Amino acid sequence: MTDLTKPVSRRTREPLRHPHRKVIVTLLPGDVLSLRLERQPARLALSAPVSHIYAQLACWHASAELHRRKTARQARREATPCR
Repeated sequence: MTDLTKPVSRRTREPLRHPHRKVIVTLLPGDVLSLRLERQPARLALSAPVSHIYAQLACWHASAELHRRKTARQARREATPCR
């Protein structure tokens, strides 16, 4: 792996549903991720540190896993006959 020394931008393959525009993703030095819509000025970009994005994704994953386990447990309880 190499260290990030200059901004790297890429365009997503699929456009968003509502504005029908693709998203421009930029990795910035200092471990910052920036997102903006295509044909939109850079001053309207949304940015966040990669560590915060990773923490949020981990939280969403844990929440989804908890929900999956809870629904599986409820399905097992409903499937077992009452005594």
